[in-house]
Amino acid sequence: MNTGRLTVNETGQEGRYIDLVYMDGAEGDEGQDAAGNYWCNYGLRFLALDPFFYSSTAVTHLFRSDAAGRTPFFSMPFLGLHLNRDLAFNGNIIVSTVGEVDTWPVWVLDGPLSGVTFKSVTLNREFTFTYQLGAGQRVTIDTRPGRKSVIGPLGVNLWEHIGSNPQFWAIGPSENQIQLAVAGMTADTLITLEYRPRYLGA
Repeated sequence: MNTGRLTVNETGQEGRYIDLVYMDGAEGDEGQDAAGNYWCNYGLRFLALDPFFYSSTAVTHLFRSDAAGRTPFFSMPFLGLHLNRDLAFNGNIIVSTVGEVDTWPVWVLDGPLSGVTFKSVTLNREFTFTYQLGAGQRVTIDTRPGRKSVIGPLGVNLWEHIGSNPQFWAIGPSENQIQLAVAGMTADTLITLEYRPRYLGA
């Protein structure tokens, strides 16, 4: 079953897409009212396994330790303003999201670390990942339905390091209260939450 993608672009707005599977209609209708010498109408039918449109642009939120990457506001030179936009983990975090429908995030872990508990305080659901990840190593945890995977350095499958009975959770429109508990971290540890907003229509 081959999947195609329908993308809708409007001037001044981000593109949105939906993945579809062709059903029928390409055979056409060559009746008098549906075709001529140089034209033909086709009524194509598609099946969308996920009925919502996705943004063509992914949204990311970065999480670091409280002390990592923090630059004093009055650093020299002062002009240029030193703003710290990353969010600190090991505590409750409010993440504001865009979109109209719940969506499942992809988590990217950059070591060093030895384990992470991902908890949605909003939904009271959580899952854990325990693995000794060294500096410069990366793990990607994809929680999207139908694509769930845990891929580590060199493409190694690390699914066995997800805790038993994982409760993967979605993030909803507006605000989400999230709690990350990270073990074995340093100032170089970085966790990235990435998602694509979902919409009711194009």
